[in-house]
Amino acid sequence: MLGFGDGSMLSADGGSTNLATMRYYQRLYGDAYIDLMERGLRRMGTSGGSLIGISSPGCSTQYNANLGYDMPGSRIAYS
Repeated sequence: MLGFGDGSMLSADGGSTNLATMRYYQRLYGDAYIDLMERGLRRMGTSGGSLIGISSPGCSTQYNANLGYDMPGSRIAYS
């Protein structure tokens, strides 16, 4: 299992860091967020409205992510 701060993301010789999993999830959630916003805007049409994005609890600077959740749950808060 990959996690931040436990050395699991380092290569065997410690010469490089494997960021592929983190980049995958960052892209996945970023793409999904944009897709949802675009679909929401289309549904609103010309009448207007608001789109509100809420970050999941436990993924902020005040709360540490649970083990097993820190890599797959690496979220990006967009404002």
